[in-house]
Amino acid sequence: MVVLELVPIVLAAIFPLAALVIGSTLPMGETIISQYPSFIIFFLAAWWLLLWSIFFIIWTNYYLDILVVTNKRIIDIEQLGLFARDIAEVRMENIEDVKTEVVGIVASLLDMGNVHIQTAGEARELVVKRIANPHKVREIISKCHDESLSMRR
Repeated sequence: MVVLELVPIVLAAIFPLAALVIGSTLPMGETIISQYPSFIIFFLAAWWLLLWSIFFIIWTNYYLDILVVTNKRIIDIEQLGLFARDIAEVRMENIEDVKTEVVGIVASLLDMGNVHIQTAGEARELVVKRIANPHKVREIISKCHDESLSMRR
């Protein structure tokens, strides 16, 4: 759902251009634009640089979130910012329940949602947010969990 987070940034990038077009139609706006073109260019460049930085942070946070499912454990690496990440690990035998959550029309159409993994450990629940194909991920986790339980017997 990174696209939904980027829509306001695109709108914020278009807004100054729309303001310039509308401002140029006003009688006082045309004289201001013609008198201070270097200030307007500087403002636009600074604004777009700020928006580009925000875009880069959002994209990095999305791209570096990783879910690793093996036959022994699940590792969830969540990027929290440019310089911070949270790593959670759950052993397959500690899983008690796996639940998926898909909320909204856009999430249903894009098949995006959350996977809730209930565990017996001290951290009672692991939530993997905004993941593609959450139902398939739940099936894979359940299958690996069943296999790990059958190996223990």
